[in-house]
Amino acid sequence: MKTDLMNDRVACAHSSRPTAAGDVRVWSTRTSLPRNRRPRAVHVALLAIAVGIGVATAPTAIADEAGYLQRLQSRLAYLTAQQLLTEGYKVCQLTHSGHPSSDAIEMVSKDLAISVPAAVEIIVAAGGELGC
Repeated sequence: MKTDLMNDRVACAHSSRPTAAGDVRVWSTRTSLPRNRRPRAVHVALLAIAVGIGVATAPTAIADEAGYLQRLQSRLAYLTAQQLLTEGYKVCQLTHSGHPSSDAIEMVSKDLAISVPAAVEIIVAAGGELGC
């Protein structure tokens, strides 16, 4: 029995608890996952990799013109649907060519003769709904 106690101490020396009789019993702790948990960890890791690949290879957002117009027409009723769509796609074209969206503020406000906050609203909607 003394050799078993020594082997336990070698395996896990940091966790011990004295008993009433004074001898020390060693409690084992595991540094790795239990056998029945290893497959679950592998499955979780594989799932994380699959999700990462799915996100990386996802197709770009499809333009949602109806959502774009619905988002803007109630606030900018003085602009036609065609004006809003034309300007939204111009914003997309500008940002896709490498310009920051802040460069579009002046363009939109001049093209449509609208305020800067209204121009920003169009730019944000274009980015969210038209896929810029």
